[in-house]
Amino acid sequence: MSRAEFERLFEFLGEGLAHRGCDGTHRLTLEFLRARRMPNETAVLDFCEQNGRYCDCEVLSNVQNCFEF
Repeated sequence: MSRAEFERLFEFLGEGLAHRGCDGTHRLTLEFLRARRMPNETAVLDFCEQNGRYCDCEVLSNVQNCFEF
């Protein structure tokens, strides 16, 4: 997934978590990936989990740290 796609994911998660909260899963991340028919869904989730991000709020708060903005 490109940096630009990750940035869009972070925006999507920020809005989704503000409205729906975190349920301890990658529900919103999966929703984002599937809506865009991303071919590397498993690879993205594996990357998140390998870096200790096991739910949407951890993806938003911690995966962003992997990128310099």
